[in-house]
Amino acid sequence: MGALALAWAVSMAAVAANTRPIASDDAFISFEYARNLARGQGLVFNSGERVWGFTSPLHTLLLGGLASAGMDAVRAAFATAFVWIGASSVMLYRAGRDILPRPMALCLGALFLLDGTAHGDYGLESSLLVALQLAFLLAAQAGWGRTASLLAAISCLARPDSLLLVAPVLLFGRETRKPRNLVWFAAVGLAWEGFALAYYGDLVPNSYHAKAGLTEFRAYLANAAAHVTRLGLADPAYTGFVAAERALAVALAGLAVLNPHVRQRPALAYALVPYPWLLVLAYSAIGSYRGHNWEFHSARFFFLSAVAVGFLTVASQLAGRWRKPAHAALVAPAAALLALIALHGLFHTRELACSLAAGDRTYWGGARYDAYRQIAAWANDHLPPGSSVAISEVGTFGYFTDLRIIDVSGIVTRGISRRERMDHLRVMARLKPDYAVLYGQWQDTVAGPGLRYRPTAYFPKTNFQDFTVMRRDSADGP
Repeated sequence: MGALALAWAVSMAAVAANTRPIASDDAFISFEYARNLARGQGLVFNSGERVWGFTSPLHTLLLGGLASAGMDAVRAAFATAFVWIGASSVMLYRAGRDILPRPMALCLGALFLLDGTAHGDYGLESSLLVALQLAFLLAAQAGWGRTASLLAAISCLARPDSLLLVAPVLLFGRETRKPRNLVWFAAVGLAWEGFALAYYGDLVPNSYHAKAGLTEFRAYLANAAAHVTRLGLADPAYTGFVAAERALAVALAGLAVLNPHVRQRPALAYALVPYPWLLVLAYSAIGSYRGHNWEFHSARFFFLSAVAVGFLTVASQLAGRWRKPAHAALVAPAAALLALIALHGLFHTRELACSLAAGDRTYWGGARYDAYRQIAAWANDHLPPGSSVAISEVGTFGYFTDLRIIDVSGIVTRGISRRERMDHLRVMARLKPDYAVLYGQWQDTVAGPGLRYRPTAYFPKTNFQDFTVMRRDSADGP
């Protein structure tokens, strides 16, 4: 499994090295924090403004360290993601060996490695989180209390919602719940929270305040459940088949607990069955943006792992009922299955890596990225240095300009109220930015008493969205 993971990572890196990686706009927020850290400006988005606007301290600090060493933060994110995915496939294989026959454990690891839909967003911390959570589960199962406690704390620095996975395992594990081991978890967590309170004046990231309450509970839950249970086998045009596919996925995930070896490992059983739904429920209660599915990526990863374990468990039990001569005949089909998985992976890996390039013009791909790159290039040529710009998606634009960003969504700008979030005119009326980037085509606009904005540039719609750059009328004063 290790050789396959290494070959995959090298193949991905080789293809992606000659492309321009495309990441989500949220990923560029972390990239900007990391680059400013490498520049010596501190862990900030806007120079001199201490706002905790990233979700993953560990991912951001890691990218900052690599950027300090001379690497481009964007390429560093993709390169490390390939490493975490390869490591995760090996650890998944290792965990699978304890509950499945070795050939089936190899199938489990290979399926994850070669299925790009299970990897999450390469620019974000998704793959790092899963790797740390798998390492934690293996350490907890082995009874390595101190190691498991440290890995649990580090995984919470990758994403704070990892607490939902690690806390029950730590508290109910015979070795991990010992105070001498739990103190390591507490020490790491308190160290970061102490720094955050002293540096930012906050104990939770500003992104939580910016996203909470944006989507009604049931609407978010319906979207999240649909994403987590999607196998991708049924044509979305046929809703009946899609519903049947999801029902089959839930049934197979539940069958994972039929495996006696899973039941003997409470930490793994918890991660495979209840944890994904607890995480989905938690995010539904927060009510973040519907469609930001990367926020609960680990729920999808462990759910899909449960589906695979359930399927392989049933297959293993059925095969075990055969007589030995017939059972021996399974060797050839198993070898053929592994060969097909590997062959599919070679083609899928190349296609996946190529899709990371700017040639991808889908909404979440190159079209969105190119639109903000175009506006950023124009801003660099036409806007005075130090100008303030109000914009609702700050990542890509902020990374490719050195202007002062006012975040209308409230992630990297402190004090944006719920009434103001995503309401450009309200934010413009109160904060009076020099410029504003608005969706659609605009004419002269009055944002507030004596506050007029005039269009200075228009960017027609391509495959994403059209934009107007508005300039504050100089007669309105500072």
